[in-house]
Amino acid sequence: MLQPYDGPMERFDAIVIGAGPAGSTAAFRLSRAGARVLLLDRERFPRDKPCGGGLTYRAVRELPFTVEPVVEDTVRHVRLGFRYERSIERHTEGPLILMTQRRRLDAHLADQAVAAGADFRDGVRATALEADERSVTVRFGGSAATAPVAIGADGVNGLTVRALGLQGDRAHGVALEGNVDHSHAREDYRGRAVVELGAVPGGYAWVFPKGDHVNVGVGGWESEGPRLREHLERACSEYGVPAERLESVRGFRLPMRAADGCCSPATRPAWSTRFRGTGCTKPSSAPGSPWNACSQTGSTTTSLRSTGSSAGRSPPPGRRSTRWSARRD
Repeated sequence: MLQPYDGPMERFDAIVIGAGPAGSTAAFRLSRAGARVLLLDRERFPRDKPCGGGLTYRAVRELPFTVEPVVEDTVRHVRLGFRYERSIERHTEGPLILMTQRRRLDAHLADQAVAAGADFRDGVRATALEADERSVTVRFGGSAATAPVAIGADGVNGLTVRALGLQGDRAHGVALEGNVDHSHAREDYRGRAVVELGAVPGGYAWVFPKGDHVNVGVGGWESEGPRLREHLERACSEYGVPAERLESVRGFRLPMRAADGCCSPATRPAWSTRFRGTGCTKPSSAPGSPWNACSQTGSTTTSLRSTGSSAGRSPPPGRRSTRWSARRD
């Protein structure tokens, strides 16, 4: 049970929890439209995330600003293979995927939100969400803030999912990746990306070019965990990348929601919710949203708007209902 809070209360038009791509972009759009926005993230920026770091043009077209400052490679050639036995290739004159790294991309997106007017506080963990008929209150770092709307963009393991009772039943995948300097690769992967389906049971292997290195990785069912290093060495051998030259090797456990894993409406708090993402990893290709071509993590953006105990409640007497519409340039 939450302890009573009698400290100072900050007031905003919207509070965004989580400064990943979804959260920072939401904060940018709201701030540019004139809202007072508080953007929170528990990590100190810049910080890294498990992610392939590929931006498809479907995602880039949705962005209200350029990401060119953090683009490390532009992919125009893609090879899609199956169990190292057969493959198809596609080459285009125009760009297919923009390659970046999450520590650079997310810091850039947060900077854009700040430039638009958002109040960004990194290294601050949101610890509780409370709602009444007028507002949503977020507690963080011994302080608290309130707003008519809170946006949860803190991922499948974040506070928002727990507060809404959306944990559900989960399965897990696993992944292992590392980096190799371009000079050590047998082939020149600049401008080229490779995805090898079926290379790992329940998953795939990949090669993604970055500014000064190639990112090589494998992912699949959780049961493949004890064999992931063997799968990674096989991928390196097939792609002409010396496994002994791998650096920054790291593994991840990736949550995936079971088909019937969402909680029933009867168990959810009396808040209205609108989902921007799935809240966990997509089993087929790992991205949780279209921001990443082959991301190793998912992201949730859930809008929380207090409705009291009944849906469709009108604003209290004397309280103006506000709507912001984001501009598209």
